Amino acid sequence: MEQISLIQPSGLDHAKRLRSISATDVARVLGVHPYESAWDVYAVKTGLVAKPPVTSEAAEIGGALQQSIARLYSERTGEPLVWWDETQTHPEHEWATATPDSRLAQARIDGKRGLCEIKTGGPAQVYRYGPSWSDEYADE
Repeated sequence: MEQISLIQPSGLDHAKRLRSISATDVARVLGVHPYESAWDVYAVKTGLVAKPPVTSEAAEIGGALQQSIARLYSERTGEPLVWWDETQTHPEHEWATATPDSRLAQARIDGKRGLCEIKTGGPAQVYRYGPSWSDEYADE
């Protein structure tokens, strides 16, 4: 099976994300995010506070590993991925956006398309995730 290159520039559209509720915001709005709340989302979206950039070494390393992990997932599952790190807007609701890491390059046997979201975490975060290669992950 021919593998598709995952290396593409990030398409994060920060201005679009400020005008919408993104998938990243949902856990905060629902009150299940471990560090931030609906108030934090409101304050950033309305300009009351500026969202500080994520500058931790762990976040930098996690971001650098995402495409390598996506490539490994593709090799192990046989499902070719396309790196798709672009903000997508719902076709009917402009306020709803998401920025998935990658998507399946082709429809699965059942005809469905899928997304692949990559998360990394250190040993202290292991309890928040399910078994390797599962679809269980932390609400954030």
